[in-house]
Amino acid sequence: VLRLPNVLKWIDPCSSSGRVASCLKPLRLNVITNEPYVGVWRAEDIAADLQLDPTQPGTYQSWQAQGHLTGGLISQPLPRLLDIVLPLAVLTEVQVVCYYVPASYVSSPTSARLAWMTRLKTENRLLLIMGIPKQASIAESSGIWFCVFRTPELRALHSRMEYFQEDNCVVFAE
Repeated sequence: VLRLPNVLKWIDPCSSSGRVASCLKPLRLNVITNEPYVGVWRAEDIAADLQLDPTQPGTYQSWQAQGHLTGGLISQPLPRLLDIVLPLAVLTEVQVVCYYVPASYVSSPTSARLAWMTRLKTENRLLLIMGIPKQASIAESSGIWFCVFRTPELRALHSRMEYFQEDNCVVFAE
């Protein structure tokens, strides 16, 4: 659905748990992490490549000036930060922003978020990817990959529309 290797460099702006990077690095994708994880729930701490606040516009301006924003942003931010960090990320010059969001972020949006999502859809820049475990109800789908491309051409280059089944999951992309 999303051609991750087409994007040469990824940044995870909200990588405190280390989940996204731990999934992408074995695929030999270049992932730069931001925000260290110092955990009470894990035996080891997870270091980060960068340590800037993803809720501040200056963070993205700094990354742009340093040449970090040539690829994509991929992350799983805390839900309470989404209405701040997702629009900030989309305003950058990256090719694509892919954030894993709760299903309610899309299914029960505020009026401002709905207007924004409608505009992105009209511009053919929005891609929503949802996977549902087999034998699960739609309510058991915990989240959606909310992907915004800088241009419709980049969306065509980095994604393909499809429905497919794996052994344990059904994936839809629209």
